[in-house]
Amino acid sequence: MLDYDYDSVMHYGATAFSKNGLTTLTATQALPPGVTIGQRSHVSDGDVRSINVLYPVQRNTSLLFRNTGTQPLMFLEGRRDDIDQRFSWTLGSNTGTAATVDTSTLSEGTFTLNASVSSPLWALSYAYPNSTVTTWPASGVETLAANGTSLVVFNAGLILVLSPTLL
Repeated sequence: MLDYDYDSVMHYGATAFSKNGLTTLTATQALPPGVTIGQRSHVSDGDVRSINVLYPVQRNTSLLFRNTGTQPLMFLEGRRDDIDQRFSWTLGSNTGTAATVDTSTLSEGTFTLNASVSSPLWALSYAYPNSTVTTWPASGVETLAANGTSLVVFNAGLILVLSPTLL
């Protein structure tokens, strides 16, 4: 859940609708340092988070290290709190349905990653984000896909760590 954003570019200022310049809007709790009610100079961090929730972006990893355990392969930026995201990916001859990949199953080289993630749209009667509901709505499922992304798998044992004395 997003915190109330007094700093939002969408928030009315403290003297909005005033004919004489007196305060018409007051905060019910102390404002964070440096924050005023409403402003028009910048998009706030809360504005950016809200946009990411409404318009999420699928982010894929572009580099993995072989034989280093389970690593994240992708995530849905802006919807990290969703309880039920469904992933699907193909990387070389490997496939999966989780946001992570076991790097012991990978070969070294450059591969094409075809990946998608689906998430219910929380605004359509889906309890967001901390619900125990596991049945997806009949409509309102959003699916994003990133096909043809290049991903490189390296052998972690080949990474050379240089000592400052060798430089």
